[in-house]
Amino acid sequence: MKNLAKFGTIATCALLAGNLEAKDAVDPGQADNTWVVGIAGGAVNNPYAGEDNEGIIIPRIRYNGDRLFFNEKGLGLNLFTTGSLSGGLILKGDGSFLSDDKDYRGNAKLAGLRERDHALEGGFYINHTTDMGRLRFSAVSDVSNEHKGHTVGLEYIADMEFGAWNINPYAGVEWMSDEKVDHHFGVRSNEVTATRALYKGDDSVNFGAGVRGRYSFTKHWDFTFNTGYGRLGSGITDSPIVEDKNIYYGTLGVNYNF
Repeated sequence: MKNLAKFGTIATCALLAGNLEAKDAVDPGQADNTWVVGIAGGAVNNPYAGEDNEGIIIPRIRYNGDRLFFNEKGLGLNLFTTGSLSGGLILKGDGSFLSDDKDYRGNAKLAGLRERDHALEGGFYINHTTDMGRLRFSAVSDVSNEHKGHTVGLEYIADMEFGAWNINPYAGVEWMSDEKVDHHFGVRSNEVTATRALYKGDDSVNFGAGVRGRYSFTKHWDFTFNTGYGRLGSGITDSPIVEDKNIYYGTLGVNYNF
């Protein structure tokens, strides 16, 4: 069972808040506690050639500070809050299925591909938060000089509450630069085979939508689910090492909030 971190590029394609006083750390429907620890498990279909559905385990450790916060996505720092607008800085890791060749060395369609090293991305975000939900714009660039790529995203998360249930439909769009696409999905000259052509990645626009929910069954414990769909852009799907443009995923989890 492979760690979700190795699906970092896929997860962002799958796109991937409460009231006006909501902290940037807390998305719509999430528990407004300082600390959250938990675990989730589920499945995602792997779009790389020769791969199939993958089981995933996602450990959760979140700190929701007034300004500084971190979660499984990365580290954030709120710089300003003015009415319904807020913004700050973000720092996060960027990895993919090809980050560890032990995960794909037995796949004949991917054999011979070199590992793609993890990168560190930094940038900024701007939130517009109302009682109906949160619109979020983000832009990050590679600050580790690994692939020198960029990602720009826009997503909306609706905020709906039904008793002990929080239900949050979401949708988003993401632009990924050609450098980043090439790093994760390109084929180098020394990786070409009789059945695998040279490919230099092009920039890609990816879409995603889904719904997540949280049920609070005690003051500290809650149950969560998340299911959705992502569609990869042609800059990714034109690669000979990609077989599927559609990503489906689902997870179930439990958390302790304090």
